[in-house]
Amino acid sequence: MRLDSITAPSFMDWLQRCRSDAAELVQRALRAAGLQHQAGLREAWLMKLERALSDPGLTRHPARNGLPSGIMLMSEAEVSEGVVVKRLVQDMHTAADWLLVELQTRGEPLWHAELADGQWPHAALLHPGLLADTLCQALRVSVSVPQQRLEVLSQLATPLTRLLNPLYERQLEWLELQGVSAPPIAPSATSLQLAAPPSSETDKPRPTLETYPPSLPQAAVGITATQVPALLARMAQQAGLDAGMTALMADLAVALQRSVEAQPEMLANEQGVTWRLVERLVALGQLYPLHKPGKLPLEQRMAPLIERLQRSKSPAKDSAYQRVLDHVEQMHLAALKAAADAQRQPEAQLDVEVRRDELEPLILFQMLDRLSGQDPQPEIRQFLLGPWVQVLARVSATEGVDSPAAQRWTALVDVLIEKSAQDLSQPLGPAELECLLMEVREGLSAGAHTDERIRSHEADLMTALAEWPRARTVHPAPAPNAPAPLPHAPPSKPPESAAEPFAVVADQGFDDAPEAPPAPDATERLASAGDQGTTPGSEDMLSSRWAHHSELETVPQVLQDDPPDSPGRLARAAWINGLAAGQMCRIFMQGRWTSARLDWVSDRQRFYSFSRPRDTPFTASRRVLERMRSEGLITTIDPGQWLRAAANSLPVPLQ
Repeated sequence: MRLDSITAPSFMDWLQRCRSDAAELVQRALRAAGLQHQAGLREAWLMKLERALSDPGLTRHPARNGLPSGIMLMSEAEVSEGVVVKRLVQDMHTAADWLLVELQTRGEPLWHAELADGQWPHAALLHPGLLADTLCQALRVSVSVPQQRLEVLSQLATPLTRLLNPLYERQLEWLELQGVSAPPIAPSATSLQLAAPPSSETDKPRPTLETYPPSLPQAAVGITATQVPALLARMAQQAGLDAGMTALMADLAVALQRSVEAQPEMLANEQGVTWRLVERLVALGQLYPLHKPGKLPLEQRMAPLIERLQRSKSPAKDSAYQRVLDHVEQMHLAALKAAADAQRQPEAQLDVEVRRDELEPLILFQMLDRLSGQDPQPEIRQFLLGPWVQVLARVSATEGVDSPAAQRWTALVDVLIEKSAQDLSQPLGPAELECLLMEVREGLSAGAHTDERIRSHEADLMTALAEWPRARTVHPAPAPNAPAPLPHAPPSKPPESAAEPFAVVADQGFDDAPEAPPAPDATERLASAGDQGTTPGSEDMLSSRWAHHSELETVPQVLQDDPPDSPGRLARAAWINGLAAGQMCRIFMQGRWTSARLDWVSDRQRFYSFSRPRDTPFTASRRVLERMRSEGLITTIDPGQWLRAAANSLPVPLQ
């Protein structure tokens, strides 16, 4: 059926259909994962999806672990989260690959203009990258503990992957009912290579931008002169440039097409001056607005130079493009210097942030132990496990675990547990409540929380602590064959006994496992169990002086890093040592691949700062960067990769 002979659905109809499908998908996925009662997750996920569908160009991620300058310090937990999310996106793409291709081939001809203007990367608006991206954002809003976020992601991975095929099938059926069939498509260079079985090394399918090998010298561009406008438009689309930069690239394409028609040798080398100019504009167009928001946009500063190339009576030669490239390089160096000055941090301050990142999981485990056997209000428990753990970690890293400030905020944990007990004999008086909230306010301020978040936490705590009478939370009874408590959790004490005070311990390192409970306690529990009747396990376990296997240490041991002389370790070290300020990278963060520029490297090559398009700059330690590299979460963009990736996606020219 011809597209012009039917009443095709508008893009707004398709957008509304995707909105309703998103609400249904979220509900089904949470129910299938048993997370339908997870506090705030459903609402947060739906809100993020609605915002992403309404205006994908304005999608931003909340910065975590921020330095006082506003720069985000990436943590080990975020790298682990990135590994899980990357695997989730890959599984979703694999499960629904052909359905995504079908949606793209049907939707792109109809809504090409809307997709390009709105910066949607796919006609299937609910593509795997968007679902993973919005899920990560929702988890950061609703779940403050990194370990819990990883658990929720793991629980949602399988149900979400299984629900994608039915979702896309229903959308294809809807398009079919609207009379939208798949139009014939001209094959691209990549699709032609994928269609034929590889018979030699040269016949293998070409990789994508994230996995493209380093460029070869004197490589041809692989297009015709008539395809130059389409090539630059595709590069602008893949890089996510805004409307102004896209228009500038179109103007440059007019002048460049004239030059290529007059000098076909320009297509013989992808490292020529013209193509280096195009790639530099693409890279600078993504990052330039971050550093000088008060100045003219990049497209307005470049417009006179591009207009001069267009109005030239004869086709512009390499020398003319070289002058423009020199000007662009000066702008690039100025922007890079401004970014480096803004992101340069004293290494002592960065060391404190690394220390805080190491202390936070240890303090979280201690807080879980302290809350074991206690019955505070749910709001207070959530506050202690989230914001207050962050306060204790930051203060302990800054002033020391035995400092007066750390002891002061640690003692407040016991006070909050006591005053939020479900069986408190009398309500808190106004003066007592105000003093307690003032103490919490000072602690949050010492933990570098923003004023807005402090007010939000204070309001939540006031509502919870002032509640009277308090409704006791009913906890489900443990199953008969429930597993034993975790080794790091001490045995719960009778209600009448006084709980041991909570204390922050010194750093024991990630590789140190918590101490196992003493053997006499385990033996006494086994003996008492033997007196009650049959006990599962070996017959001689009661006579043995060793604890039963269920009482032994079961915390997974951290695997040792690769030996210093292993090939993988040496390759990662060589890659990191070769990084230099100004290099463009591709980084997988929060469910999506994004371009980033390396702006600053510390003197001892221990910290690296990056700028991202329309997002917060971030800093990573060398250890975090090594792990990202080993997990395939970061790579450099070599000269020519943008160009080849765009050229391979164009239709093959007719001979």
